[in-house]
Amino acid sequence: MQHASGVRTVHIEMLNPQDSHLHQRLALFWARRAQFLYSHPVIALLTFVTASVWMVFGTWFKLLGMVPRHRLIIAAVVGEVAAGPITFAVGAAETALALWIISGVYPRICAVVQSLAIVTMNTFEMIYARNLLLSPGLMICLNTVLLTIVWYWALAATKTRS
Repeated sequence: MQHASGVRTVHIEMLNPQDSHLHQRLALFWARRAQFLYSHPVIALLTFVTASVWMVFGTWFKLLGMVPRHRLIIAAVVGEVAAGPITFAVGAAETALALWIISGVYPRICAVVQSLAIVTMNTFEMIYARNLLLSPGLMICLNTVLLTIVWYWALAATKTRS
């Protein structure tokens, strides 16, 4: 359904009554989320840019192993024996962060978690695996930019909902 303002809306009546209660709640949640992002294009852009970074690094680089250097960096920190499972766990956590960002649930807490993750990973990488980093200084600069975007997103998303 579309209002005169051009903003699309979704009503609970549009959901299939045969679906489970949980399915209906999830469908309504994602419909409202899509409506929110549609009506706030800057927040939508920041959401998808930030989530894409975590998705690429988590899923593509670590879970799928497309950049073996990431496993080597983790091996330098935790040791060769634990590197495989820890790489998988870090990749899964980064992928989960991407999904959390897209969901828009508790954006400030999400920003805190992202900040802690980046600062922790960067600290370990600089101490234990500096020789494996392509450009340590550039990594710090880019992650500072990313965290600036993350916090702008979190504060704007929270302010917009209030």
